[in-house]
Amino acid sequence: MAERQYLYDVFVSYSAADDWVLDDLVPQLEGYEGMKLCIHERDFKAGRLIIDNIVESIENSRRVLIILSNNFVQSEWCQFEMTLAQKHVLNRAIEPLSVVLLEDIDSENMSNSLHALLKTTTYITWYDDIEHIHLFWDRLKNSLI
Repeated sequence: MAERQYLYDVFVSYSAADDWVLDDLVPQLEGYEGMKLCIHERDFKAGRLIIDNIVESIENSRRVLIILSNNFVQSEWCQFEMTLAQKHVLNRAIEPLSVVLLEDIDSENMSNSLHALLKTTTYITWYDDIEHIHLFWDRLKNSLI
């Protein structure tokens, strides 16, 4: 049986308030690694329901990358994307989730489902220092291939 062809390598679930995604992640993964990312601000089809865009984009992506931040956990749309992605993993429709912890999550933002995700998923922590940056990008790239 032929391997399924996907439109995207990675669906990125993130808060638009986190500039890091467009400033650092996209140039690194698309520019240097040659991956095709699904970024909602750029790739969602205008005029469609947001839910339809999310479902279709996840289904057309080989992997899902969740960028956890306090902005992310405060967004209902981000929570919806995370729940939908977890459902796809459970149904074996996609590979396990890759998770980047962009910053420490404030305790008041820690939901039960987020706590469970962090306890059951090996996540990659972003450190904005030159000593750890290459290790971070290597770990992230390896989690997505």
